[in-house]
Amino acid sequence: MIFWLSQVFFACAMIGYICAVSQKKKQYMTLLFVITNMFFGLHYLCLEKYGTLILLSHEIVLLITLFLFEKYNIPHKYTILACVIVFVLDVNAIIFTWSEAISLLPLSASIVFLVSLSFKGVLMTKICTLYTNLSYIVYLSLIGSYVAIVCQSVLFVSAVIGLLVTIKDLKTKKQISVSRVLQPTVLNAFLILRFYRICVNLH
Repeated sequence: MIFWLSQVFFACAMIGYICAVSQKKKQYMTLLFVITNMFFGLHYLCLEKYGTLILLSHEIVLLITLFLFEKYNIPHKYTILACVIVFVLDVNAIIFTWSEAISLLPLSASIVFLVSLSFKGVLMTKICTLYTNLSYIVYLSLIGSYVAIVCQSVLFVSAVIGLLVTIKDLKTKKQISVSRVLQPTVLNAFLILRFYRICVNLH
């Protein structure tokens, strides 16, 4: 019964995760990751994977902190500091709850995720979620959480789609910015050339 309850929690986390990686603003994405990690935490609590649960608890606190930093425009250096502190806490958590080598998989996923959060914008966060997804697919396979493996695979696909959408949006914005710069320049060049021809004709 507890095992299947854990799978339900993971399915809820999957819904939250898909909503998170589809966001274009980091503030909204961060808030949705908080909700997602809560369900992930309940999943691993049911499976008695306490080391992973502690890592997720650290991430929840960090994500709430970063959400507040973003909301109140706190300097970015404090975001980096918060990520470093959680990194140290994560390593200590794995050391003190060490029971099996596979616990290194969620630790590495957490570290990569922390690195991604230290960047501004959503692009690096979405790129790093690809690795975290793959790590958890392997981890879930090793602990036998089979429904969660399917859900995690769906999350991986949604993360890829979210990344592609973000890249497309960035390219579109870049093209718009370039056109805004080039159009006045081309127009000015055309006017100068026309003025030059008029002057030549007058002579």
